[in-house]
Amino acid sequence: HAIVESVAVIPSADETTYDVWVSVKRYVNGGYKRFIEYFEALFDDETEQEDGYFVDGGLTYDNPLTIASINTTTHTVTINSHGLSDGDVVRIDGVYLYGGGSSELNGKNYVVSGSATNTFVISREDGEDMQYTDDDSVPFIPPSGFTFGAGGFVREYVTVVSGLYHQMGETVSICADGAVVPDQVVSSGVSLLNIDATQGRVTLPLRATKVHIGYNFRTRGKMLRLEAGSQDGTALGKTRRTHKVAFVLNRTNSLKIGMSFDNLQELTFRTASDPFGQSVPLFSGIRIEQLDSNYDTENQLCWQQDTPLPGTILAIAPQMHTEDAQ
Repeated sequence: HAIVESVAVIPSADETTYDVWVSVKRYVNGGYKRFIEYFEALFDDETEQEDGYFVDGGLTYDNPLTIASINTTTHTVTINSHGLSDGDVVRIDGVYLYGGGSSELNGKNYVVSGSATNTFVISREDGEDMQYTDDDSVPFIPPSGFTFGAGGFVREYVTVVSGLYHQMGETVSICADGAVVPDQVVSSGVSLLNIDATQGRVTLPLRATKVHIGYNFRTRGKMLRLEAGSQDGTALGKTRRTHKVAFVLNRTNSLKIGMSFDNLQELTFRTASDPFGQSVPLFSGIRIEQLDSNYDTENQLCWQQDTPLPGTILAIAPQMHTEDAQ
């Protein structure tokens, strides 16, 4: 268990907010260690999905390489000292092309070849030509009539993340490119007093470009006993059953609900139209769910979020049957 021993609030580096810093004692790798940690900024509508993660003591792997130029004729990307090798798979984001085509180029995967110190050539993973297509899911390089404008990053896909020396032997939760992957145990082999950045690693079951790793925590909520009225007075004290509930959600991707924490049903947010192998888009709207419930005098609706994904509940509207006294 983590014990917060000290708390301080100081201005952020850009002096636009105040940051909360804590000294935390944790039992890690066979002994108690102390860490200085801080709270990330609140998740809001301006935050990208892949940056929405919720773990304790977490670290982020993200290595964006700034693009200097792209030759749309030869498909050559220029990045100073990029460090990529032939066969690496990368994703391109944030590029602006004069003449259009930016949306089809961004957010797609490409294979590296012909790599030199400052340049490399990109091609499609399926080996097809880099030609224009109306299919937004297919990567392409626009024809020579399109020219590189400005901006953009290349991120390499990885399957191993190291440097987690502060979590040796611990079970951690992982959010990779906006999706949850199964919990992993951080490999050990070196003490915290002899830090080796190559130790403390996890192997991901799938490739990702941006990975957040840390201790899982569980968020729970429970409604008070509802007073919805009845034909002969109040509903409190009467036998009743909550059979349906509507949740108003904002940018949510994980939620469990039920009439007790021992009997929760997990909501499914993936739909048939969501591409397989990609993170499920965050949901905003109303979810109406039937509940597995019985008649009793309590009827207190419960909800739980136990993944590192974002979730915001704006409103809860239960529907309840009440038995009046005879």
